[in-house]
Amino acid sequence: MFEEQADLLRVVVEQIPRLGPFDKLAALQRRLTDLVRVYLLVNRDAFRDDLDVDAALWILAETVGTLSIRYVLDRPPIPRERMIDELAELVIRYIRG
Repeated sequence: MFEEQADLLRVVVEQIPRLGPFDKLAALQRRLTDLVRVYLLVNRDAFRDDLDVDAALWILAETVGTLSIRYVLDRPPIPRERMIDELAELVIRYIRG
């Protein structure tokens, strides 16, 4: 989806900080964060003992978000499915330790 609109994404990424808050985007980000928080808390026994849920949420959101945007903008020679698999592996190894 983002790949097809790379030029638009570039404009959005570069311009949104200048435009001020977007309520709908912020609400979506909060909702996604809440869903991941619940998942991490419900499945706590599957993850590393020292996992700080709040820190993990921020780190995961920023890492996945930034890498996804950079993937679209930079167009590295990595197939889309490979990128998704690598991101999933990164997240899993981070939360499992």
